Amino acid sequence: MAEISVTAWGKAITVSYPDDMDGMAPTAFADSFGYLETVPGPDGDEIDNPQGREEFCIGVILDWVKSIILDHSVKGAADQAGQDAKAATGAKLDGINVIIEGN
Repeated sequence: MAEISVTAWGKAITVSYPDDMDGMAPTAFADSFGYLETVPGPDGDEIDNPQGREEFCIGVILDWVKSIILDHSVKGAADQAGQDAKAATGAKLDGINVIIEGN
């Protein structure tokens, strides 16, 4: 069995899968997320991509994790800004008085 192991947040996580599936994830990520077998070199010539499929796969997963953390942070800041704006505006609105006289 092949394994992927991660240690994070005080937990050790191991995902086991059959050996014949070992290359499937990097290939699937490479195909799904636009991995290039060759890239422009420093002098403009096409060269073999120095980043392998495995590293590309890890990069895509890391980008996804970063995106979730960023989205959560932005949502928290937006929620707080909304609460602050409501409180500040609410206090100003309390100063509005309407007096209607007559029949």
